[in-house]
Amino acid sequence: MESVTKSKRRKRKPPVIGAVFGRLRIVAKAPKQSNGRAAWYCKCMCGNDIVVLQQSLLSRATTSCGCFHKECTTDDLLGKKFGFWTVTDVSSKRDKNGSLRWICTCDCGKVKDVSSALLKNGQSTSCGCSRLRSICPKGHSIEEWGRDAKGMCRACIKNRNFVRNYGITLDEYISIWTYQGGKCAICGDDVSLALGRPGINTGCRAELDHEHNKGLAKRDQVRGVLCGGRWRGCNRRLGHIDNHKWLQSAADYIKDPPARRLLRSVTVVE
Repeated sequence: MESVTKSKRRKRKPPVIGAVFGRLRIVAKAPKQSNGRAAWYCKCMCGNDIVVLQQSLLSRATTSCGCFHKECTTDDLLGKKFGFWTVTDVSSKRDKNGSLRWICTCDCGKVKDVSSALLKNGQSTSCGCSRLRSICPKGHSIEEWGRDAKGMCRACIKNRNFVRNYGITLDEYISIWTYQGGKCAICGDDVSLALGRPGINTGCRAELDHEHNKGLAKRDQVRGVLCGGRWRGCNRRLGHIDNHKWLQSAADYIKDPPARRLLRSVTVVE
């Protein structure tokens, strides 16, 4: 019984409309394919429409309509800069899928063949010396933002997540925080941009609050910066409440509860 349990694979959650996989954004559910597999209608960043198997999306086997592979095999990257890499020449080698490889020189002087896909995806930005630098290829201070377990700059990770989930950049997020004076928009407590994941008693961590309204563009759903935390914080308390009339009613209820009004009018008999 134990061996059966260990062999069970963790089921992946099915994708939802609006989810992004690489260059593809899901726009609608497609009819099941002839083999019975689930599929989705997707819109590629280049403008093409494509039907993709759900399994291919979840496994990241398909992340574009084919335009990315075409770019990797035809684009001229000579002279361009990717992080600390500068492309100096095309390599005689090719990837297994036919993508070009490029001879790149790092700012530290090291030369290496790098795949076109890794350069364009931002997965390769240096020979490895960036892990020892205090500034990431995008100019973020590692001392201020820190790195994750894989050595990636947390500011770059935040920027990628903000663009993907909310349609704004890290710079715009910082601008909102600055506009609010570095304080939570509700309680007025000071909030820090550089603190990591929420944990116990970390209510001073800045979190981006947004409205849960699928009828609005992601960028238009952004409301402001609130204090966060696992057990406390205005962002946690506000939760999924987006109806201002409900919030006003709740405030009136707390200010003057009906039970107290009733009990005040009742004469207590000893």
